[in-house]
Amino acid sequence: MSVTEYRKQSAEYQSALSSVMEWPSITHRHSATLLDEFPTISASTSAKPATVSSESDNQVKVIKHKNPTQVPIIGASSENQRVKSVATTHNVDVFISRLHPETVENELLECAKESAATGGVKIVDMSCSKLKSKYEYLYSSFYVSVRVESMQFKKAIDLYMSPEAWPVGVLVKRFFKPRNG
Repeated sequence: MSVTEYRKQSAEYQSALSSVMEWPSITHRHSATLLDEFPTISASTSAKPATVSSESDNQVKVIKHKNPTQVPIIGASSENQRVKSVATTHNVDVFISRLHPETVENELLECAKESAATGGVKIVDMSCSKLKSKYEYLYSSFYVSVRVESMQFKKAIDLYMSPEAWPVGVLVKRFFKPRNG
């Protein structure tokens, strides 16, 4: 068999396969029956159904509706006092180091209270615990947790992270609790 005969036979097979493998075209009649079976095609989790329109006999286009993102509203009326909101608080956790080895927790709490009084931050609760230092005879380190109202949280962080709130030479950093602990 020659090359031309192979090409001719191959072309015949391809034309036969394309006629067998041809998909039926979608018409208005077919798309209407499909839409009757599935009346609402919705976009992701929205409650609004999507609009279905047919552009031509072979294509169906689905237009998705987007829901606008709603931003929560926080009340600020000073006149409406019939109901009250829950007072929420946050902790400002601070790591303090390079203190004298004989420093006690009460001294550190008094220092934090004085800083809050001068900065205008209302303290709800405070706690302090001494941490184990690598060289306990050289310095001591503490963890201080100051609970403040949520409205004053940023102000409290700014206050306790400023150098003016602490004595000269003291190292102060934010304290982040371990996720597993």
